[in-house]
Amino acid sequence: MRNVHYRQKRKAKMTRMKADEFIWGVCVVLVLLICGCATVPLPVKPTGLYYDVKIDSIAVTDADLKNKTYFISSAMKNISDSDIQFRKFAWYLENALSKIGYKRVDSKNADMIIRFAYGVGEPITEIETESYTSSVGYGYQVGWTWIYVPPKTKTVTTKETNYKRFLMVEAYDSKDNRSQLWRTKVSSWGWGTNLRIVLPRLIAAATYSFGTNTIDEYTRIYSNSARVLDIMRSSDTRDKGVFMDINRLGLMVEPLTRQDMLYLYERGEHAGVLVTSVDENSVAQIMGLRKYDIVLIVNNQTVSKPSVLLDEVQRTKADGEIQLTFFSWNKLRDITVTGHLK
Repeated sequence: MRNVHYRQKRKAKMTRMKADEFIWGVCVVLVLLICGCATVPLPVKPTGLYYDVKIDSIAVTDADLKNKTYFISSAMKNISDSDIQFRKFAWYLENALSKIGYKRVDSKNADMIIRFAYGVGEPITEIETESYTSSVGYGYQVGWTWIYVPPKTKTVTTKETNYKRFLMVEAYDSKDNRSQLWRTKVSSWGWGTNLRIVLPRLIAAATYSFGTNTIDEYTRIYSNSARVLDIMRSSDTRDKGVFMDINRLGLMVEPLTRQDMLYLYERGEHAGVLVTSVDENSVAQIMGLRKYDIVLIVNNQTVSKPSVLLDEVQRTKADGEIQLTFFSWNKLRDITVTGHLK
């Protein structure tokens, strides 16, 4: 009788121990899941869809600066007024100045001389070391013994090289001993050094600061905003009845995210741009384009970046056609947009 009572007591104890072990096992699994969820990811750099721009502008307070005529001249020693890239950038500046009532004319009839300079500064490299907790500590029981696992930390060192991109625009009175009327300095820090991409964004950001008094004003300009696209409209197609900019199609596009790129790689494609908005009743909507579609090809050219699509649209005459290949809802589609917008 005594042995039976002992065996029953021992069996009950073992049952309780198994229940405790089960509960602790469940706790350990939950802790591990929580640790996995609590892991801090590495910071992801922005995709460069916008520029943070610093503007410093000063003007003569008692001068009449409205509705002036001007001509543009290079303020750089090694770049002449006939330089092909300078002429392109001067056109961007002309588009901006037209927004504030200025008109570009020849040097003989101009009220002002606009001197224009731009460039990229020396690289500045910043090294940053950051430590973070990759998993929290936890404990679990093995038999009658507790085992404790301490928190894990990880140190990440990042190296980033940025450049100062800048432009300076100065206005002088062409008749009054060439006295200075106003000056605007514009700058932005970033990794990109291609002025053909950066400069129109800086000019667009400063459009309404030319000829004003502004002290260290900071503004953000989105890479493919309507203002930027308007500044970049082509001088070669100004008076030829064409699609002046991509907004005439009624859509906006952005560079692809990493997730978008992975989506394309899985489908055998390697470049494109993401449609971020489609205007109601626009040509783009009528032809079937939707938000989040990915444009791959325009007129047999691979669309590696938004400017490729923009440039091709600008070159298309009003009675021409634009052929697009794009992914829409996991299907590859081809459409032809007729140039009936004018």
